[in-house]
Amino acid sequence: MTDNEKNIPISNLPSDEAQETLRAIRDGEIDALVVAAPDGEKVYTLTGAERPYRVFVENMTEGAVTLSPDGAILYANRRFAEMVHLPVEYVIGSSILPLFGSADRHAFQALLRAAAQSAQTAECVFQLADDATVPVHVSASPLQAETLDAVAVVVTDLTEQKRRDEVLAAERLARSILEQATEPIVVCDDRGRIIRASRAARELCGRDPLFQPFNDLFPLHLEDGRPLRFCLDNGKPNPTDPAPLCLCQGVKATEALFENNGRRNLLVNAGPLRDGHDRIVGCVVTLTDITDRKLAELALQRSRDQLDQLVHQRTEQLARSNADLEHFAYIASHDLREPLRTVASFVELLQRRYNDRLDDDARSYIKYAADGAKRMNSLIQDLLAYSRISTRGQPPKPTDLNDAFERAVRNVHAAIDETDAQITHDPLPTVPADPTQILQIFQNLLENAIKFRSGKPPRIHVWAERRDPDSVTIAVRDNGIGIAPEFADRIFVPFQRLHTHQKYPGSGIGLAICQRIVQRHNGKIWVESQPEQGATFFFTLPTHA
Repeated sequence: MTDNEKNIPISNLPSDEAQETLRAIRDGEIDALVVAAPDGEKVYTLTGAERPYRVFVENMTEGAVTLSPDGAILYANRRFAEMVHLPVEYVIGSSILPLFGSADRHAFQALLRAAAQSAQTAECVFQLADDATVPVHVSASPLQAETLDAVAVVVTDLTEQKRRDEVLAAERLARSILEQATEPIVVCDDRGRIIRASRAARELCGRDPLFQPFNDLFPLHLEDGRPLRFCLDNGKPNPTDPAPLCLCQGVKATEALFENNGRRNLLVNAGPLRDGHDRIVGCVVTLTDITDRKLAELALQRSRDQLDQLVHQRTEQLARSNADLEHFAYIASHDLREPLRTVASFVELLQRRYNDRLDDDARSYIKYAADGAKRMNSLIQDLLAYSRISTRGQPPKPTDLNDAFERAVRNVHAAIDETDAQITHDPLPTVPADPTQILQIFQNLLENAIKFRSGKPPRIHVWAERRDPDSVTIAVRDNGIGIAPEFADRIFVPFQRLHTHQKYPGSGIGLAICQRIVQRHNGKIWVESQPEQGATFFFTLPTHA
């Protein structure tokens, strides 16, 4: 080793001595470096490092390093040290490889090997000790001078370039969004000038709006006359004017009027545009043309008003019709029953006075006439009851279905005793209903279950189900003769019978009355049955009035 050679481990020197050693390297006072390696110390001479060249490298804006083939840093300028956030005295003599993540490290080692033969370039990322990352461009070239076998590397910090690329990409994206937007969108600067505008915004105002005052091109105002303007505060431009609604303060789904070749209705959304210091530097405004929607809403409202008026008229007509129907039913029942009673009375009188003078055929004829009069009277009574369901019903009130059911059972006790019927029920709820009409439903269904029994004593069970939150379903199950599914709807039609009067007497209107009562309560009624397997009648009642 010559007098100008020093065998000094730089990273182990005190700070002052390390700085002095680095100065000596930069000034050309040291001609060689000894770098520790796994296979022993290696000496790298700095014969070609003349002082002017070193001064040039030290003042480069890029990082510059000289590397051994295994990545040891033989020389580094100040810019490289700043780039990796480390002191120069720590950098020289250390390895460059820890600056890379695992993926980039292997790629850089391959680049070093290739750079020993020819110039190489690559982009990679430094992973620094403080968790910072620095994107860099690396240019590596072989450096061979006498005994020096190394690679010269120039490192360019791409952070600002990447940031500019991101800004440009964001700008291109913003332009693309504005051009593709179907809604009018404008961006204003801090003076209220339009600096960006979508195609739809240009079409709305009828000209190129760029660098024009927003308030001049889009004179917006609310239905109450207040202006909707660009302003950075809530001050009034004129003390006599109403306070404006300021776009920079944020506006959400506000309807406004816009006069431009006709009146347009706009839905305005706006928000402040802020800089990196959270200062308001403008605003972004979206103007959705809802003129057609408003016209449709007005037309719809007119249609609704007309419909309401028509419904009111129809309701009045229906009320009059119901009153007329009830009056007609009353008159018809009275006028029909009066001669019917006369016929029945004379037939009964004839039977009492002349029964012993009549032959068997005559007595049969008289009996048929009496039975017919009774059936006719029953039909008239049932028809009158059917017509009064809607007109004589009570307003709904809390009705305990247990009480209504038990009263119905008491009303048919004679038939229960006669047929040895067994009737049971689960607890039933309380619902808003007409208690008299609910009693009628239970009574009609019980009478039907007892009447249409099979050869066994009737067994009837009643329960309630909650199939949806707004109604309750009541079920009445019997063990009677059942009904064929094809007749499940027919049995609810007034006076429709599936059996002869002689076999099962009755008017055939009981289930029709049940259906009309349920419909008055906004419910529905149906039956599930098979012949000889009994029947289950279901009906629903609302749980809320």
